[in-house]
Amino acid sequence: MGDPLRMNTFWGNSVRRVMWGAAAASMVAAAVLQFGVGSTAAGADPVSKNIAGTCTGADAATNGLLAALGGTSLAVNFVVSGDVPKALTPAQTGAAASFSWTVSLDQALVNKAVATGLTQMTIRNAKLDVAVSGPTSTTTVSGRPGDSVLNLALNAPATLKQGPFTAPLNDIGDSGVVNFKTSTVSFTIAVALAGRALDLNIACSTPALVASSPIKVAGAPDIVQPIETKAAASAETSIDVLGQFVKPGRTPLVPSTLRVVDGPAKVVDGKLVVTAGAAGTTTSATFEVCGQPFKVADAVPGVSEVQHLSLDANIDGFKRGIAFTLKSGEEETAVIWSAEPSFLGFLAGVKTTGPIPANWAEQANNYALWTQYVSPSAATIQSALEGLPSIGAGNVKVTKTSPTRPEYDIEYVGAAAEKEVPELKYGQFASVLPQETLEGLIGLAGSLGSSSGPTTTIPGGLTPQQYADQLVAQAGDLVAAGDFNAAGDKLSEAIRISFSSSLANINVQEVVGSLTALFPSKPSVTTLTPGTEPIAEQFQDLCAQGAAAVTVDAPVPSTTVVTVTPLPAPAPSAPDPGVLGEQETKPNGGSSSTAGGPSSLAVTGSSPAGLLVASALLLLGGLVLGDVSRRSRRR
Repeated sequence: MGDPLRMNTFWGNSVRRVMWGAAAASMVAAAVLQFGVGSTAAGADPVSKNIAGTCTGADAATNGLLAALGGTSLAVNFVVSGDVPKALTPAQTGAAASFSWTVSLDQALVNKAVATGLTQMTIRNAKLDVAVSGPTSTTTVSGRPGDSVLNLALNAPATLKQGPFTAPLNDIGDSGVVNFKTSTVSFTIAVALAGRALDLNIACSTPALVASSPIKVAGAPDIVQPIETKAAASAETSIDVLGQFVKPGRTPLVPSTLRVVDGPAKVVDGKLVVTAGAAGTTTSATFEVCGQPFKVADAVPGVSEVQHLSLDANIDGFKRGIAFTLKSGEEETAVIWSAEPSFLGFLAGVKTTGPIPANWAEQANNYALWTQYVSPSAATIQSALEGLPSIGAGNVKVTKTSPTRPEYDIEYVGAAAEKEVPELKYGQFASVLPQETLEGLIGLAGSLGSSSGPTTTIPGGLTPQQYADQLVAQAGDLVAAGDFNAAGDKLSEAIRISFSSSLANINVQEVVGSLTALFPSKPSVTTLTPGTEPIAEQFQDLCAQGAAAVTVDAPVPSTTVVTVTPLPAPAPSAPDPGVLGEQETKPNGGSSSTAGGPSSLAVTGSSPAGLLVASALLLLGGLVLGDVSRRSRRR
């Protein structure tokens, strides 16, 4: 049978090994994750919340160990505290939420662990997150502390402080509630048992509302937070938020505006009715209520835009406009003519309707000789503008503003009234002298800084400047005779001579100005009165949102009695302090049986740790019996 003392010592050591494993795993069940208050941010509001959570193994190995010790899930109580803004304002910047964490272990369980020789554990890979939702781009206040060593001592508190962890609240919206809910909570408990490293990878589910920060519009109703109550599982709980938690702002409350924004709730008879969740959970619902809208501005009538069109008033046959178009954005009107054929023009077949001739530079002489100037009528211009899709019939009114000059006011009416419209521009412009000639001459003047170009032979007896003046005079005669092409050649030659003789004496801007003065001015449009849309009376919506939380308590575990049948009592020997079977006192004041017969172990339901230890003892009985049987066969 073996030495009774050795058997007794083996029994005691086996108990210790299993008890160490049970204590390490059971600490998770009794751990209280306490979020202590960190440094308070400006305008922040301290919060504290008790939350019932559930923890399980995060991998198969940990789940297997937990199952061997009595179960696959552990009920954990969380106390969450932190600093969040009491209220936010629309588009606020610089707001932040902060949470600090302190882990405190159940003292009774710590004492058991110390009694079995476990005096230290390491907390690694901790993820302590709070989820953020609502009108902000921030989604998480992440907690990622480094590895921490937790020392255990008899009757000494075992606490571990982490944080604070802070995140900015970015992109705050115009209204709503920013909610903070517990999210990812996971960590690894690393211990050394009998010289062997053991890791327990733990993940906890804690979906509960911790705090809320409403976005407060100035003058909106004031909602007192937090709003909390308790209920039975799945029960519909009525909360008189209007009567108990909402105070009017700048204007009286409008009870009919009470509505559910998010969550399992409805409005019944002016009260918020929230459907509670399962046992051990907290359910939240977001609601909104408004005050009467506040008038911030009177109505402002719109203004219809008025633009002014000016045409060149010169009616000289060799310096006047013939036809033009107007553009609104990318849309262009039909051609508007400011000339009509003379008697000889009719005979010559000159047309003043339809498009401008494509070869205008060649046709300009005919229009100079065979047409006479006619100021376009206001009706003609109005009709052309109404033909544009962006304007349309009846949406513009053109008035001639001078009896002697081609000046017009263009007022936008009808569907185009009281709004901003694009300023009109001229599109095409046919004139005598041709604009193409002017553009060519300006181009030559602009090239005066270049030394390239043809050379000119100056007649004897003339200086370069005298010859240039002579060419300019000849060009004037040719213009009067209607020979524009020849006049252009003379002017071009004069410019080249002037440049080559004395570049320093040439004022290019003055040359361009002189050339431009020979030609009629292009149509010009200016805005006299900018259009503006009418503004209705302005009211500020005064709405506020709040959150209500309904908690369902977790069930209280019942007392479980486990009967343990140990091996037959060994021969008397010196007692081992760790031997199972010594006299123990039950929680109710009784005592358990001594080793040698069946015994009952009463386990209170105040913590899952007792159930786990009891299961470990049952597991131990099988391990010991199997080990003893194998030893007997070997002997």
